[in-house]
Amino acid sequence: MLKPWAIYADIGGTNSRFALQMDKTAPLEHIKIYASSDFNEPSDAILRYLHEQDLAAPEHIAIAIACPITGDALKMTNIHWNFSIAATKAKVKVDSLYFLNDFEALVLSLPDLKENEIIQVGTGVAAKHGVMGLIGPGTGVGVASIVHAGESYQALPCEGGHGLYPPQDFEELEIIKFLMRPKADHAACTVVSIEDLLSGSRGIGNLIKAMASIHAVSVPNWSPKELVAHALIQKQPFAISVLARYCAILGNAAGNVALTVGATGGMYIGGGIVPRLGQFFVDSAFRACFENKDIATYYVKAIPTFMICAQYPALLGAQSALKNILKINNIN
Repeated sequence: MLKPWAIYADIGGTNSRFALQMDKTAPLEHIKIYASSDFNEPSDAILRYLHEQDLAAPEHIAIAIACPITGDALKMTNIHWNFSIAATKAKVKVDSLYFLNDFEALVLSLPDLKENEIIQVGTGVAAKHGVMGLIGPGTGVGVASIVHAGESYQALPCEGGHGLYPPQDFEELEIIKFLMRPKADHAACTVVSIEDLLSGSRGIGNLIKAMASIHAVSVPNWSPKELVAHALIQKQPFAISVLARYCAILGNAAGNVALTVGATGGMYIGGGIVPRLGQFFVDSAFRACFENKDIATYYVKAIPTFMICAQYPALLGAQSALKNILKINNIN
């Protein structure tokens, strides 16, 4: 039974992605994707992967996971996992196990992304060694930034996706008012966050219901994938209007993140939803809403925005994080 040098994972509320590295100079290989809901905690997914690849426990494991890393006890935001890092190490029988926030991993991948792994949306030129910002809708909404620090980069993860959303026009004000009113099928939101509008099933579902009410149309029971298909393939007018509004909201939110972190090195859009939109996203109001910042418009106009289209960037970020951790601790 072979013993790999490292295993990397990118675990979100929907999918858990794994890859291995047989030695520290080898490329990532044997990428496998599981449904996170098939497991009760990370150790179950790790052991499944090791079993299917017929591998012994590795020297190191680095896991990017969709929750804040605040100590030994971790609780995921968008799936019902509560677990201990120490207990996970014991179950997997590995001494070197590191957890990092999934958007910390994703933001660590930004300096190494190749030209064919990003698409620029709009104008702007990145400042050399400028702060890079990141926002990404998926099951939730992740936010992070990364700063150049001497010979390396320092990731600054946060929970910005739970910040409150500021409406930028009267229709968005009506959307927020709709979500804050009690309804027969669900309780009212006490506040409306970025995640309430941009996350996968929950945010897109909220947006569909609110816009159906505003435009007096019946509420379609669409998943995010179905919304995209109805808009981009079937050219259904209501679906197009919802998806266009989604892009506008994301532009506004991304512009606010860029202002907050000072993202002169570029603002990047990741997550599982936006890459599916392709040219629709590029042609949308995203960039106009990103730049619409009143007296600070001049500042964000200079910041380039990029859509990440790399296939597994968070796995590459977990690899980068492990390399940095081992270097800091003088571990070979």
